Amino acid sequence: SVNVGVGGFTCDDVNGIIDGNLQTYNPKWVVIVCGENDLFGQSVSATFSDFKVVIGKTIASGAQAIYVGTKPEPSTKSIHSKYQNYDALIREYADSLAIGTSSPPLVMIDVYPAFVNLGNPESLYDKDRLHLSSQGYENWNTWTTTALYDPIGGCIRWLSNACDLSVAPITTTTTTTMVATTSGTATTTASTTATQEVVMALAGNTCPNGHVKLTTLAGCKSSMNELSLSNFAGIENEKSWPGGCYHCNNVPGCTNGVWFNSATPGASNGGATPICVVPGWETPVNCVNDSNWQWTNKSGKIKKCGWVAWRESRCNKIGDDGITLAREACPEACNVAC
Repeated sequence: SVNVGVGGFTCDDVNGIIDGNLQTYNPKWVVIVCGENDLFGQSVSATFSDFKVVIGKTIASGAQAIYVGTKPEPSTKSIHSKYQNYDALIREYADSLAIGTSSPPLVMIDVYPAFVNLGNPESLYDKDRLHLSSQGYENWNTWTTTALYDPIGGCIRWLSNACDLSVAPITTTTTTTMVATTSGTATTTASTTATQEVVMALAGNTCPNGHVKLTTLAGCKSSMNELSLSNFAGIENEKSWPGGCYHCNNVPGCTNGVWFNSATPGASNGGATPICVVPGWETPVNCVNDSNWQWTNKSGKIKKCGWVAWRESRCNKIGDDGITLAREACPEACNVAC
């Protein structure tokens, strides 16, 4: 790698030298840090416009770009809102550039929330509380190395050294057709691409483009068959784990297997990986209670669905018809998806 960065440069300054650097080094990747200096005296929109010129030149050269995001420096609190608005625009820009690709042209390392997740300690910064310390640079270097290597492929945005958003996996189907002609037999081959309906996302709490989280226990269990997973670990309501359906494999604090978490939206946690589906794959859940269901106790008192009220033992009661479980008749009380 070659370090041609200049301390104190703005995005506009980068635009003045990047053409020559791209021509001289013909890089496969370009790591870009610019925007913070601009925002001291310039609007978010103007800075973002300059940034897009940098990225446009980089992509046009055949290289991919990695943007290292802003950081919540203790000495610049007055413009932190500008930092966050600037990064939000770049997130959307990176997402839009990745549509229809298997390898995103612009990858973002989301530093600001990652430092916040670490508690944003003073130890991340030098004595001026502006520039990074050796510890801060160590995080930068680790996260950038991971983004460059991208062990799974297709990651658009990295957060705390884990992929927070990736492109949708694509499968290719090839069809060969034999066609009889007056001069013999001709062979035609056609390839079509389709998005996988059920995918295991990268570690985090989001789904790749074109996919959504599962919202029902039934959908979660059905997805296991599609992914050849057999161990269903259980149901939970935990804000600190990914929402919906997710999988653990040797993740600290998590029993191996598939979990259904009714907490919304949930959160990234270690290597836990969400299971995602294309919109419409999951069968809508009927959450309407059967008004005719009842169970009569030993005292002769009739109990209806309202009595069940999210108690597991009551959900397992068989109604007076001798067949229907409260779990089936009273989804509003017994189905975690309702």
